[in-house]
Amino acid sequence: MPILFFLFTAHDFASDLLARHLLVFKRVILLVAHLSLLGFFFPEMRKDFGEVALGVLLFLLFLSPVSRMLHMKLLLQLVGLRREIGIFMAYLVTVHSLGYLLDPDWFALLITPYWPGNLLAIDTRYLFGFGAYFLTLPLLLTSNSLSLQLLGSKNWKRLHALVYPLLLLALFHKFLRPGAARIEDIVFPIFVFLLYIMTKALARKKFIDPLTQSIAWVATQYREYQLQTKERKPLS
Repeated sequence: MPILFFLFTAHDFASDLLARHLLVFKRVILLVAHLSLLGFFFPEMRKDFGEVALGVLLFLLFLSPVSRMLHMKLLLQLVGLRREIGIFMAYLVTVHSLGYLLDPDWFALLITPYWPGNLLAIDTRYLFGFGAYFLTLPLLLTSNSLSLQLLGSKNWKRLHALVYPLLLLALFHKFLRPGAARIEDIVFPIFVFLLYIMTKALARKKFIDPLTQSIAWVATQYREYQLQTKERKPLS
């Protein structure tokens, strides 16, 4: 199929490029992450930073199970960039959250009326947002090799399981609207979260036959594409 041939060709090109310049890509992602902190100087971009951060978080979480299901080389390579992408996500969240908290006008609107004794009366959306940010901090501070060595692999993985409640809080923060909660405000975040849980389960068990057959068919088409590509290469 021409469309599959095009997609496979683009996949192999991107995969080869990433393999040749993996260290460069890691450094570029970290550079962009640090540059994103300049967002503190652009208050009008705070909301956009939050939107992008949620998209990056969803990408990171779905990447691992989808890569295990599809076994595509590029996806498996991107798994190796999760630390750098996660730091980028955490910096975006920092600009989004601290940008509002450190703004005197927003602080007076969000916090001052409830400080110090009635903080739980703050708008539920913002409570979810604050909670998501506080869960992001330990993930950011331990996204390095030294923390992995000090904590040990098992404890490090337990700590980074905070990403699951972080996702749920971030989704509610995004989709809850002002005033009384509507049914869709609650259903949609839960749906996205359950979709992620199901994707993780599928990556381990592969219990939905049509999906398993579709993945196997794509894998077969890709192997045929690789054989055709090898046959077309001139002998050196």
